[in-house]
Amino acid sequence: MGLPGQVTGHCCVRSPLRDDDRSPSFSIFANGTRWRDHGTGQGGDSFDLYQALTKTNARAAWRSFIDLSRL
Repeated sequence: MGLPGQVTGHCCVRSPLRDDDRSPSFSIFANGTRWRDHGTGQGGDSFDLYQALTKTNARAAWRSFIDLSRL
């Protein structure tokens, strides 16, 4: 996804979910396994982020994710 910053520890970057995020409000933590958008309160694991970025429901996101794994 091309997020700047280091995943080890805690980092804060502009949210990839919102074009209007003008200051870093997106954190990656728990050794890169969890995320949180402090501007919206959204958060979760890597699949939750994929689903939010693709703007799909869980079923469609899983199908898309499986298709990507076949490439």
